[in-house]
This record gives sequence, structure tokens and C-alpha cells, in this order.
Amino acid sequence: MTGNTAAGPKADKLPAVKLCDLFLDYSQKHHAADTFALYKFFLASFCKKHGRLPAKTVVPFHVNSGIDSKPTWKGSRRHAALAVKRAFAWADEQGLLSPSPLKGLDVEPGNRRTRVLTRAEQAEILAAIKDQSFREFVAAMLATGCRPSEVARVTAAAVNLELGAWVLAEHKTRKKTGKPRVIYLSPEMLALTRRLMAAFPEGPLFRGPRVKKPNTRNGIRCQGKRTHLLRNSRSTSSRKESSHPALSRLFLMPMSASAFFNMANAIFRTSDMFSGAWPSRSR
Repeated sequence: MTGNTAAGPKADKLPAVKLCDLFLDYSQKHHAADTFALYKFFLASFCKKHGRLPAKTVVPFHVNSGIDSKPTWKGSRRHAALAVKRAFAWADEQGLLSPSPLKGLDVEPGNRRTRVLTRAEQAEILAAIKDQSFREFVAAMLATGCRPSEVARVTAAAVNLELGAWVLAEHKTRKKTGKPRVIYLSPEMLALTRRLMAAFPEGPLFRGPRVKKPNTRNGIRCQGKRTHLLRNSRSTSSRKESSHPALSRLFLMPMSASAFFNMANAIFRTSDMFSGAWPSRSR
């Protein structure tokens, strides 16, 4: 996938890889960097298998067969289908390919998270993290319900001490709501925020283990992977006795750093810490 664009080709001569290139050029200009990166990853996977096909001949089978060839993908199955379907829908909107041959592509529904962590389970996770900066990062996710990318982008300028909240101008639903996201903080999180503001008046508050550098996506995954190595400091019996099925899988299953953090994030996002004690958190 080259990312090189010229005048739009005719629909009958438009290969799938060219359609995806054109969409990625659009995405790079109009979407957040994280969104563009996800589109690029999933479209590259699709094009590796089916990129040479004429776009008009692509059918849902091609998308589904590509996804099925990735047995380790779980939640990624849905995101992969959405990425390809969106690229073809964009081409339809732009008059490059009409109608989209993937209008009938069924996308798996997102899983609702109904299980929440107990305070003991939250403490168990935090106790497993030896690096203080990463432990604070995870504690912030648990206490606020924020996405990892949101916590990583919090700066002193985004903190409203009078309100006791983070006010995020850029967030996932900004285009839809047209409003900043306000995350109210517990006394513990407000105290942590004040301390980090004093240490880092400029740039992100939550930083990597070397302190000077902000957290990156890969850095967060690597830290999550190190936490996964908790197995080396806990007895087999204590791991097997975990009261939370997801925690048991988290500690016992061999997995990549990316898979570890995806599962950890799914658990963290269900936290009920401080629920009912503070104003409702914006979602």
C-alpha cells in the first residue's frame, strides 16, 4: 500500500489496494493519528490477501475469509470488518465505486462489559505493577474510566483544579458531540494530578519509566507485558485461585504484549471504583 494518490481511476479498473490507498490518504488528513493507524493496519492485512482484486468484485466472503485466517484475533475481528467496510463506503460516497459491494457485510456486535472489578481485584492488579509511573497510569484508568490514549494525553493545561476535573478537548467522540470530555476526579486522583502537574508543567502528565519521555502506544504495551510476567513472582496456586476469570486468563495465558494490554484494558474499563461517590463520568 503506497499511499500515493492521483486522479481517481474508473470504477471498472479500480483495484482494491488502490481504493484502500485513496481512503488512507483521506483518513490521514481527516482522522486522529490513532484512528488512521488502525485503518492502515487492518486495510494492509486485507490488501495483502485480496488487494489485487478489482474493487467491484470484492464481496463479504473475501473480508470474512481474511479475518478467519487470523485465529488470534478476538475483538479485532469486528474492527477489521469495520475498517474495510468503511473504506468501501467512503469510495461509494466519493463516486469512485457505486454501490459499495460490501453494503451487506455483517459486522459482529461489540461485546458489552457487565462484570466489574472489586476493590480487592483492583488492588491485586496495581500491586503487580512494580514501576511507579506505570502503576499511576493504570490507577488513573481504573479511577476515571478513561481510555489509555486519553490518560496518556492529559497535560497540565487540561486540568481544571477549581472543577476538580480533567477537561479533554480532543477525544473519541468529539466530532459527534462537539463538546470537550469532562472527567471528574476523586480526591486521590486530584492529589496525584497536582503532584504530576508540579513535576511536569509542560507536556503529558503520565510518562514512561524513564520519566522524561511521554507514554507511547508501544511503551504501554511493553509495560503491560512486564506486568504479565507477574507469574514469576506469584505461586501457581494463587494464580489459579483468582476470583476473576479474566484475571486468571490474564496471568496464566501466554500472549503478546498487544494481546495482554487489550485484555487488561477490557478489565480496567469495567471498573466501579468511586462509583456513586462522584459526579457521573462523561463517556
